[in-house]
Amino acid sequence: MLRPRRDIQLPSRFREPSPPRLFQTNNQPKRRRIDPEKVDRNDVDQALAVIAAAPECSDELPTLISTELPQFAANYVENRPGYSQYTNLSEAGFFKLFFSDVVVEILSKETNAYAEFHRQNPPLSLHTSRSWVPTTQKEIRVWLGINIYFGLYPLTVRDDYWRIHKIGEFMGQKRFEQIHRFFSLNSNPITPSDAPWFYRIQAVAEFIRTACRNAYKPSSHVAIDEAMVAFKGRSRHIIKIKNKPIDTGYKLWCIGDHGYIWSWLFHSRVDGVETFIKSQQTRWPQMSVDSAGKPIIKSALLAPTFALVLRLASQLLKSLRFCVYLDNLFLNIPMAQCLLAIGIYCMGTTRKKAAGVPIRLQRYLDNNSELLWDSTIAEIVDNNINCFVWQDNKPVVAISTAHSLHRVEDRIQRTRRCPRITSENQRILNPVFKGLPFKDLFIPRAIDDYNHHMKSVDQADALRANFTCHRAHNYRT
Repeated sequence: MLRPRRDIQLPSRFREPSPPRLFQTNNQPKRRRIDPEKVDRNDVDQALAVIAAAPECSDELPTLISTELPQFAANYVENRPGYSQYTNLSEAGFFKLFFSDVVVEILSKETNAYAEFHRQNPPLSLHTSRSWVPTTQKEIRVWLGINIYFGLYPLTVRDDYWRIHKIGEFMGQKRFEQIHRFFSLNSNPITPSDAPWFYRIQAVAEFIRTACRNAYKPSSHVAIDEAMVAFKGRSRHIIKIKNKPIDTGYKLWCIGDHGYIWSWLFHSRVDGVETFIKSQQTRWPQMSVDSAGKPIIKSALLAPTFALVLRLASQLLKSLRFCVYLDNLFLNIPMAQCLLAIGIYCMGTTRKKAAGVPIRLQRYLDNNSELLWDSTIAEIVDNNINCFVWQDNKPVVAISTAHSLHRVEDRIQRTRRCPRITSENQRILNPVFKGLPFKDLFIPRAIDDYNHHMKSVDQADALRANFTCHRAHNYRT
C-alpha cells in the first residue's frame, strides 16, 4: 500500500480531530483605579508603591515608597497666545511674504541661467527642443500660481487644465512645460566642497525661514519635534520611517506653535543635522542650584540630537518667557538644565534610563511595582528639576521645570476629544487658498468658473474611462 506523500494534505475525514483551542487569558489582576470623589489621589495612606524584594534578600520585607509629592518652586509661564505680525494683509499679500520679490528674482535669474547652460551643452533630449525665451518675474509668479491651482483642483490628465479650465489665457501649456523643464533654484553646475547637502535650495530656504520667523510671534508654549517632507525620488539624504503618515522623505527638526512651523533645521541620513558634525558632541552651558539657592553654571557635552533643541530654542525672543514641550527622544536632566541656562523652561516625557533620572524612580520602574492608577511619585533633582512618575496603564516618566505637583490646581482633568480634521495645517491653509483671489495672484481664475466647468470635467472623465475599457476589451479579443 502506497503511503501518501507528506506534501499532500489528507482529506478532512481522514484527519484526527484537533484538540480544542485554549484561550490564553491574562491572570494578572487589573490595576485598581481611584475614584476622585471618594479618595484623594495624593493621600499617602491610599497611594503606596510596593517594591518586591530582590531574590538575594527574599526574607526581607517589601519596601514602601511614599507618594507624598515634594514642594517644587516651579517657574510658571503665563499663557500668552501667538499672533501674526501682519494683520491687514490679503491672501496674496500673505503669500508674497514668503515668495517676495527677492525670492522671485532669484528663481527667474537661476532658471534663465540653467536654461542657457543647457542650450550651450545640450543633451540628446534637447537637440530638437524649442528655442528658449528668457523668463521674467511676472511669468514666474504665474507659473507658481498654476502649480497652486493644480494642488487645489487635482485632475487625472494635465491637459484638461488647458482644455477645460482654460488656463491658457494666462500661460500656454508648452511654455509651462518649458519653464518646468528648466526651473532651478541654483544653476551652479559645480557644488563647492564645503557646501551643505541642501546647497541647491539654501539661498531660497534662508529667505523663507527668515520670513517664517518675522511673520509670526509664537505663544508662550511651543513644541520642538521632527517633521517629514514627502519625497520619493532618488536621493541618499531621504529617510524612511515606518508607521508614519509620511514614511519617506526629507526630515526636518521644527519648532512649532499650533500648526505653524516657526523655524527648522535640515536633517540628512548621511550628514546628520544642519550646522552640526555628525556624531560629534558639542559643549553647552548647564545650570543647577545648590542647597542655598544659588545658581551654579557648569558645562555639558551634548550629542547633535540634543544640541539641536538648544539651537532652535535659542532663536526665540530673549525678552519673553517660553515653555518648550519635548518628547522622550530629546529630554533628560542635563537637557533641562541646559535649557534653563538660556532662560527656557521645558516639559515632556523621558525614558526610565535617561541621564539624571533619580535612582529611586528607576528602581520603582525596574521592579515593576504596582501603584494605584492616576497616582504620582516625584523627586526634585538639583533643586531645579521636577522629575516624576505618573501611573497610567503603564508608568510614565516625565521632567518639568515649569510645573509643580503638590498643589491641587496643578492637576487638571480634561476629556480628550477626537479632532474633526486630520491636520492642523489643513485647517489653517484651506480657508486661505480656497478663498484665494487668483486675480491677485496673477491668475484670474475664479472658483465660479471651476464650478461652471465641473459637468464638462465629469463628462470628460467618463468618456476617457469608457474609451479605456473599450481599448482593453479590444486588446483581449
